[in-house]
Amino acid sequence: GIVPGDCESRYREKYLEDLPAGQCKQETQESYRTYSPLDPQPWGPYDGSYTFDACTPGCGSVSHGQQVSDERILYQAELPDGECVEEIQTRSKTCTAGVLDETWTV
Repeated sequence: GIVPGDCESRYREKYLEDLPAGQCKQETQESYRTYSPLDPQPWGPYDGSYTFDACTPGCGSVSHGQQVSDERILYQAELPDGECVEEIQTRSKTCTAGVLDETWTV
């Protein structure tokens, strides 16, 4: 067991970013103090540089909650009698907790 004068440790998990474009990067941080049951010592600072308590992963190029968009050209008819009538359509997919929607929203 631990005896007075020994160094005791505590740990916590922190994240580099709260909403990264890709995967969450996590680190375990440690804090120390000298064990003294009769004269409790203050904990020292945690080591490490990550600062966020929680993280929601993104979808590679976009963060959680953001959208990926593109444009496509659609035609009114495949074989029209006259001119081809076209329409430019913008569509998007939303990233939710590391999963990009399977279908496009117009």
